[in-house]
Amino acid sequence: MPDLCYKALTRRAQALRGQKDFKEAIEDLEESKKLFPQETDPDKLIALYNEDMEHDARVHKIMANADSLKGKEYIDFLVDFLMGKMGDGSEN
Repeated sequence: MPDLCYKALTRRAQALRGQKDFKEAIEDLEESKKLFPQETDPDKLIALYNEDMEHDARVHKIMANADSLKGKEYIDFLVDFLMGKMGDGSEN
C-alpha cells in the first residue's frame, strides 16, 4: 500500500508542477519521502521544482515591468535583470 501512495504523491506532484503550483508539489514530494526515505528521486525533484519556482518568479518579475517599459528601456531592463540586477538599482 505505501508504494501506491508514494506513486500517487509523486504523480500528483508532477501534475501540480504542470499547473505551476510548486509549493503544493514540493509538499507532496516531502510526504512521499516519508513513505520511502531511501528513495533519492523526491530530493532530486524537490531541487528541480525549487529551480522552477525561482525561474517562474523571475519571469513574473520581468513581465510585470513589460507594460511600463517600451523599446530600448525594456531591453535594457531585461538584460540588467538577467545579469542579476533588479532594474531598480538593487542587486539580485
